[in-house]
Amino acid sequence: MIIVNWRWWDSLVTFALYSLIFLFLYSAGFVFLMINLYAYAQDGLSPRMPPVHPTPWDQAIYHYSKKDYRLAEQFFSQVPPSDERYSLALRYIGYNIYLRHLNKPLLAIPYVNRSWLADPFDLTSWIDLCTAYHRVLRSAFHEIGKQMYLLCSNCALESETTT
Repeated sequence: MIIVNWRWWDSLVTFALYSLIFLFLYSAGFVFLMINLYAYAQDGLSPRMPPVHPTPWDQAIYHYSKKDYRLAEQFFSQVPPSDERYSLALRYIGYNIYLRHLNKPLLAIPYVNRSWLADPFDLTSWIDLCTAYHRVLRSAFHEIGKQMYLLCSNCALESETTT
């Protein structure tokens, strides 16, 4: 049997060390969060007012936030392919404007295709591409189903009138 020589300051020192470690990790996480929030605010995804020296991206985001999708599409399409946000601009046109807000999936297909080709390693471009094709196929099968229903209901009406 091992008897441990316990002293009251051992637990106090242990508590102090664990408290310091916790405070260090907590403050490091808080600093990391603040840096990311600052970077997100500088990205321009949520403008409060029009920028002073606007680029096409800044103007597009401003008009998109004001729900003026026609102007947002024009400015998003002016983002040059050399810009790092070119793929994101095409995704905004294809997915956000045409698919989500205007509900025109056929018009979204060229934009999500070009967005995927511009950045094929971005998972979101794959998701947007699949969503756009799914919406096109869903609307096509919905139209086919409606036509088949009308065709079958006409056949049923003809068979009822002939008997």
